[in-house]
Amino acid sequence: MITVRCTYANDDTVTTRFNGTFEEAKAYFLNQTFNIGSVEDNMQECVKVQEICGYCGTDFDPEGRAEMCPEAPVSVLYHAAR
Repeated sequence: MITVRCTYANDDTVTTRFNGTFEEAKAYFLNQTFNIGSVEDNMQECVKVQEICGYCGTDFDPEGRAEMCPEAPVSVLYHAAR
């Protein structure tokens, strides 16, 4: 299970958990239209997908370097290298 942040054409973002790989998440969300409205329909295209830390919400380092996560439990001190 990973955590992803989807950015939509109107600059709204939605953070959600995804049961799959980052590549599978991109294939599912990117360039697809979703209803992100909470009161009224708001159909928006997903224009960006980022994998983020499920503990603190930090974007993963694009170069794959591990870094300390300030919110993670002691057993998980570093962001996973990608």
